[in-house]
Amino acid sequence: MAVEHIPVLLQEILQTFSIAPQGLFFDGTLGGGGHAEAILKKFKEAMVIGVDRDLEAVRRVEERLAPFKNRARVFCSAFGSLKDVLRSAGVKTVDGMLLDLGMSSYQLADAERGFSFQQTGPLDMRMEREGETLKSRLGNTNVAELASVLRSFGEERLANKIARAILNAFHQGVLLNTKNLADVVSGCFSAHEKNQGRLHPATRTFQALRIWINQELDQLERFLNTAPSFLSPGGQCVILSYHSLEDRMVKKSFKRWECERDFSILTKKPVVPSAEEIEKNPRARSAKMRVLERKAA
Repeated sequence: MAVEHIPVLLQEILQTFSIAPQGLFFDGTLGGGGHAEAILKKFKEAMVIGVDRDLEAVRRVEERLAPFKNRARVFCSAFGSLKDVLRSAGVKTVDGMLLDLGMSSYQLADAERGFSFQQTGPLDMRMEREGETLKSRLGNTNVAELASVLRSFGEERLANKIARAILNAFHQGVLLNTKNLADVVSGCFSAHEKNQGRLHPATRTFQALRIWINQELDQLERFLNTAPSFLSPGGQCVILSYHSLEDRMVKKSFKRWECERDFSILTKKPVVPSAEEIEKNPRARSAKMRVLERKAA
């Protein structure tokens, strides 16, 4: 199945990075490679070091960026390992950093990855093809822990009820795939609750489980604690988040760096997609872009 990959807030990102059109950029979430390709096309002398923890994405982007030859270097790594990646690349600082924390269109479209409640797939949810699957993790948890995951990572108010329902179905042997999981979660909501709002009842649960399996917030924390130190003077760190947990972490960390070091927040309020962009790309709907700049020497 063909997948359309549309980079979010692309023009706003290119405008932000136009300060250093001949610079070196780090893309920590390559995904389909749309942002990286646009940077290389827009800035003819720029270079991009890009990473993704999904080996399938890395291989796909390597092919997409091949025409740019030595202006693009691609690594299979999580963005939380920025320090190690830059060391491997022989780089001390970069002029721009980009994280797009949204789910890859390719991962969502591939039912076998188990990320989507709209398709039937295995209980997997790994961004990397190694480590514990969701199925394995459910077999080694309890209601209290699972409820805490749903509450903390999904801000799900029915966390206890849903956790009990999921584990009951799992231990009864009837939780076999993502469709079963979505049905179990939906069954925890009344008809009235299902008709409230635009989100599918399983949205928050799937988000929480994905974050749990992939330690996504841990990766973001690692990045936020170290990344600004690798920005060149005058460089920008651009982060696109899609839910409140990520956005709060980014906002808080940027404020800390602005108070403690030689940095300025360029987005007092986050930049959001226009109505026109959302119409063209509904997945951009919840995106928020924040930008931190290291003051020029």
